[in-house]
Amino acid sequence: MVVCKNFLVDNGSTVKLLGFTLDPELSWGAHINALCNKLSRVIYLLRRLSVDMPHSFVKQSYFAFFQSHVIYGILLWGHTAHVHRILLLQKKAVHILNNADLLAHCKPLFTKECILTVYNLYILHSLLDIKKNMCLLPVNSDVHSYNTRNCGDLTIPRTRLQKTSKSFPVSGLSFFNMLPPIIRELEAKKFEKTVRTWLSLNPFYSLTEFLDSMFEGIIDYL
Repeated sequence: MVVCKNFLVDNGSTVKLLGFTLDPELSWGAHINALCNKLSRVIYLLRRLSVDMPHSFVKQSYFAFFQSHVIYGILLWGHTAHVHRILLLQKKAVHILNNADLLAHCKPLFTKECILTVYNLYILHSLLDIKKNMCLLPVNSDVHSYNTRNCGDLTIPRTRLQKTSKSFPVSGLSFFNMLPPIIRELEAKKFEKTVRTWLSLNPFYSLTEFLDSMFEGIIDYL
């Protein structure tokens, strides 16, 4: 391992920088490997705590020690194919919180505990970042003068690589444009509450599953 001023190079294959583990292909596989190792230790902690501590304390520990690791930098790696490994660990954590059988269906447990899956966390934080910077982002009507159905949508930049088209901020812009206009125009706190509530009641196990949903029924939570 070579120690540099601001980062560590591990045998020339990965770089550790600001809490991220970067691999040469920037696939985020190495980072998620490291993250899963941390989360596995938290799973052990939650299991031990669940024996003697009340449910509320174990749940607080989940948010403090598990979810805090998951959301760190999630906008950078939340779109990758490796994310399903984190979801598997989340399922274990939710089973522990509910003292449920390992074969029990997890979606009702996520909803019961108001815990967002790793995919839902990526969607939420993507939308919140776009909402926060909405005034700085161009819309289609700024690019052309045609009165089309999508003239009020945020402009999605053209990308050459498929990897770029699936990553943030392009993915976040796509998610935001899926929202009904009445939701997009909400005040920031109301926007977050509405989106978070809808996501907590719709635990997604993949981004494909989310994209198929098209935010169905979200207006009901205004």
